Amino acid sequence: MDDVKVILRNYARSKKAVRGIDTFVDAQNYAEKLGKALADALGDSFEDVAEDELVGVLRTVLKRAYDDSAVGAATAQLRQNQKARLGIGTLRAEFDPADADRIAEELAGKLAAPGLVENLIKQKTIGAVDETIRRNAEAREEMGLEVSIVRKYSDVGLRAGTKYSEDCAWCLERCGEWDNYKDAKDAGCFERHPGCLCEIDYHVGRTHSVSSGGGWVNI
Repeated sequence: MDDVKVILRNYARSKKAVRGIDTFVDAQNYAEKLGKALADALGDSFEDVAEDELVGVLRTVLKRAYDDSAVGAATAQLRQNQKARLGIGTLRAEFDPADADRIAEELAGKLAAPGLVENLIKQKTIGAVDETIRRNAEAREEMGLEVSIVRKYSDVGLRAGTKYSEDCAWCLERCGEWDNYKDAKDAGCFERHPGCLCEIDYHVGRTHSVSSGGGWVNI
């Protein structure tokens, strides 16, 4: 396996700059491309690579792609704030090193199944968008703002590089529309299997009331 500098250099050459992102679906598409760029830079063979070595590599390179995806998601949230005329900040998704550990445990020392590396990486880069939606939807609902969340099924869903011959029942159970964050979370809206490309989006409005300290005011 190439060292971290080589992988990051190859990733940087093929990744796209953050531009043209207006919605969270745009951000998800961007994160998918970043995941593919990193998977290509990593290669698909992990045979004879020790797990501790792979952990060290993935903790660095996966974080880079995850953070890039989080920037795209934050851009989508900024656009939403502007459209809703909300002068509030954006919560960013934060990389969890344990994600790299789990991938390394699954891949180390063996020849990965076709598509598995890319699917696992994409699961994490797209997850940065999902986490941005989750954190901001939850925070805005706690502020008294109206939140709507939707998950649409994609028939491009893959697991371990194998196309489903039928619709993915696991994904279909988690698709739907919700008018509050808790119900969406409890329904598994933000969960994904490797290769899942279901579209998750949310919108925030200004119709609820919030506490002003001395009472309730509409915003």
